[in-house]
Order: sequence, then C-alpha cells, then structure tokens
Amino acid sequence: MCDVRSGKRGAGWIWRTVCVAVVSCAACVADRGAFGTTGYKSTYGYEVPFRSGTKSLLPPEWGIDNFRLDSDSGHWVRKDQDRYITNYDFDNDGDGKTDRSLKSFTYALRYEHRVHAGVIWLREIPIAQKLRNKDLRVLLQTYLDEIAGATYETVNIGTTLPVVVEHRQAPVVLEEGPATVAGQPGYAITIDLANIDEVTVAPHARIMRIQLVMTRAPRDEIYEPMNTRNPREAYPVILLAGYSNLPKDFAKHLDDFHGFMRNMTVAGQSGFVLNVSPVAPAPAGAPAPAAAPAPAGAPAAK
Repeated sequence: MCDVRSGKRGAGWIWRTVCVAVVSCAACVADRGAFGTTGYKSTYGYEVPFRSGTKSLLPPEWGIDNFRLDSDSGHWVRKDQDRYITNYDFDNDGDGKTDRSLKSFTYALRYEHRVHAGVIWLREIPIAQKLRNKDLRVLLQTYLDEIAGATYETVNIGTTLPVVVEHRQAPVVLEEGPATVAGQPGYAITIDLANIDEVTVAPHARIMRIQLVMTRAPRDEIYEPMNTRNPREAYPVILLAGYSNLPKDFAKHLDDFHGFMRNMTVAGQSGFVLNVSPVAPAPAGAPAPAAAPAPAGAPAAK
C-alpha cells in the first residue's frame, strides 16, 4: 500500500490518493489535474483558465488528445492506454539502483490541430532530488541531449534507461533565452528537428520545428509511505510546455501556443514573456549533429 500526494513546499497537503499494490507503488497511476468549471487545475499549484467567453483552452481548430468525454458522467477523463502513461525511476542514494518508481500520466494536456500537423502539449515531470537547484537552461539542454534516443514529446530528464528508436533524431537550435511564465522564471528554446539519415543526403532537411518552454511547478511531488518508519520523499516537478509543427506551418499557430502560455496562472498571476535570441548557425560545411549509436543487437522501440 502506498500514499502519493502533491504538496506545497513547507505547507499542508492539498491532494491525496491512496492506492493498494501487491508489490510497490509502481502500480499506482497518479492523476494530478482535472477540468472544472473555470478551466484546467493542477495540484502542482497552477491552472490554465478557459479562454474568455469559451469553455476551451485553445481555439476550436485544436482538439484535445489525452482526455475523452465520458458518456455516462459527462465529464472529461484521462485516456489510460500505455502511450499516455510514463514510469519515473529514481536512484535516491546514488548506488545505481532504482529506489522509487512513480507512475504518472505522460501529459497534463495534449492538443492536436485538426488540419495541420501541429501539437501543443504540457507535461509535469518529477525529477531527481539532486536536480532541485539545477539551472533551467541546463535541464533543458539535458532534454535536448536525450532527444536522439526518444520521441521528442516524451523525453524524461535524467533517465538512466536507454531508449532505442528506429529513426535517429538531432535538434538544431534556432533561438533560446530566458522566459517568464505566470511570474515564474523559465527558459525557452526553439529547435528544428532533423532525421540524421536524411540530413546525410540533404543537409537542410528538417522534419519538425519545436518551441519548448520550461519552468518549475510551485509544488513538489510527495511520496509518503504508509509505513511511518520510512521517511517521506519530495521530488521537484518541472513543467515543460511545447509546440511542434512542420517548419512551413510553424508560424501560423505559434500565437495559439503563446496564448495558452499567457493564460497559465500561478497564485493569481498570469502572463508570458519571451526573451529569446537567435543562435548563430553552424559554419558552412560543418558535419550534421550525430545521434547516440544504438547498442549492438538492441531491438527498435515501437
């Protein structure tokens, strides 16, 4: 049996779920947010209100992907297929072994454009305790380093488990810089994603353009064992928002993403400010960025 909570640092609990598992808390799937009468509210200390005069977070051209409308209750409920669930493993004592596993929904919110290839998503990612004070710029760079080995929407920060994919990807940074999200410090980066094999043949080939915005959630992920002899554990949570689209369509819906970010609210404060600057392109003739090689004999991830 386990008790997983979301709490504010130094404050009382605002949410609690108790679950029973045969072996460990890895059997629990933590749900940290829901739609209400005014919008989406997360137990990590932020909310995203509906757009003025509507009951939606984005313009009607966007359809939500990770929720479904339950016909019996009339409420929006999360999809729980494997692709919508992520397991986070933590090595708290640094001995190279997993000490804690937390199973959560991969996305807080995920929307797909009804016409173009655009996707807007928001993730709540618990990270290792030792990364609590790590600069957001460094954490976002760690995210980029992992893109070569995982689908760009579902990269985990500081993971120790290698992921092998059929198509090797490499990010090309276009711009980056500080940001402010609902009054909270953040960091943003815009990248072009390239397929390594295609770039070898066509150096300017790009499969997707992506803008990422990272900030810290006001509240931690709290794990408190039912066995009171074991100490509770608090994991910092990173909020990672992203918008991706084909390069030729990217600018068309960038403001939809920025409007979504402007609506995010923490302690009654909202707003979104970007201070990104262009990054100088690689010198002509420079080799394309290389992806990490797959282990010999390893199967490709589905």
